[in-house]
Amino acid sequence: MAVKLYSEKVALRKLKLSDANRLAKLANNNKIWQNMRDGFPNPYTLEDAIKFIELNFENNTNAIFAITYNEELVGTTGLHGQVDINRFSMELGYWIGEAYWGNGIATKAVGLIKPILGLKTSTSIVFLQEPFKVI
Repeated sequence: MAVKLYSEKVALRKLKLSDANRLAKLANNNKIWQNMRDGFPNPYTLEDAIKFIELNFENNTNAIFAITYNEELVGTTGLHGQVDINRFSMELGYWIGEAYWGNGIATKAVGLIKPILGLKTSTSIVFLQEPFKVI
């Protein structure tokens, strides 16, 4: 059975080298960087975008996709292979360009990628911008 990687407005597709300029423009954003793992560059340059795209052409342990909204690149999502005792697990990650926040794009993209693994549930790492209080 084929996995559907598109909905009415949101779709997932392979990244292309021609995405590099758009990727760099969207990803070069402090608000995005603050919510990513430490390996995410800041500033995010055209060279970083090209390196990321080329790395994903070569990498067999990750499944990285462009997220499009109305056929326009708006972010990326991916499944990242883990190591050691977590080697049978995948981490799901994503980011969306700030101009597209609040449109339900990330929710739809995650819903599209989860069937690749046959997931019914998932867990997440949340990056908090404000300290929270334990009561």
